[in-house]
Amino acid sequence: MRGLFDKILKQMEENKDTVAALLMKDENTEKSIIGTHMLFSDAGRIYGSFDNGMVRRGIETYAIHLFEGDKEGVRHFTYMLNGNTQLIESAFCFAYISAVDLRQRRMAERASELLQAGEKMWLAVNTESMELSVIDTFGVACGAEVPDEVCRCFPEISMDKIAGGVRYYIEAVEHAHKVYIFGGSDISLALTEVLRPTAFCCVVLDENMEYANRDRFPDIYDVRTIDYYRMERLYIEEGDMAVVLTRDFQYDEMVEAYLLSTPVNMIIDVGNPLKRQYEERWLMSRGYGIEQLSRMKTVEVGDGTGWTSYEVAVRIAAMLIQGRLRKKGERNGRYQPQNVTGT
Repeated sequence: MRGLFDKILKQMEENKDTVAALLMKDENTEKSIIGTHMLFSDAGRIYGSFDNGMVRRGIETYAIHLFEGDKEGVRHFTYMLNGNTQLIESAFCFAYISAVDLRQRRMAERASELLQAGEKMWLAVNTESMELSVIDTFGVACGAEVPDEVCRCFPEISMDKIAGGVRYYIEAVEHAHKVYIFGGSDISLALTEVLRPTAFCCVVLDENMEYANRDRFPDIYDVRTIDYYRMERLYIEEGDMAVVLTRDFQYDEMVEAYLLSTPVNMIIDVGNPLKRQYEERWLMSRGYGIEQLSRMKTVEVGDGTGWTSYEVAVRIAAMLIQGRLRKKGERNGRYQPQNVTGT
């Protein structure tokens, strides 16, 4: 997929319009993938491979028709796999990318950016206009305009979605897991510095733009202001980790309560035994059980030793790195992090 968007950018730099054929992973193709994504410029196939020449030629023909203005997005092809006489149907969605459309160039750049950072994203194609857009994990679309209900789908596998009477094809692209850092404090600043060479994908969030801005955090994946009372708009997945460092600890419990309602793998905060006991009682009074609370780890700093922000950040980073270690074996297609005991 990364190569696909690199080639799209190269084609656009040469002022060539492009057609991308995206594989629709339906019930059949989940079992036997016949090919990969394909890219066309004018009449030439330049990216992608298939083990069935008839299907490939059919896709190339429809790509030419799309260049000529015949905009019909989803096409179905039947084929035999490795000589098997059982016919299998596979669907492909076509997207038309115009080199003169600056929105489409920004979309291709954004897609390459997300893929380089190991981020998950979704491709959305308007099957009437054949325009392609990229949606990030915050539900923000780059490229053609996309209805909000499409931006908030976040499907695990490809799907169709009707919005405003228009059918959209949406496809997920896999990613590396993220570390969400709540609060733009000095510890957060030190933590992003420590994590920079470890290839973590960091997102810093704070309610105040004075603390969550690119001048303060110039090199991490994303920095955003957030309303701590409306965090349901975040997209947090199993395997993601979180660090709760809200300024003066004033929103720690609220953030932790939200995170416990998500599949986040680990929640790390800073404090002392009394703070931890208060938080556990507060969270249990709201229905969270011992098993859910086991995901929470605390870096204790109330022992009178005067830890600096950098020293606290190093201790948090050690927990994150240990939590990212992979066990032998795999469950549901993903390695599961080891359990971590807080200090």
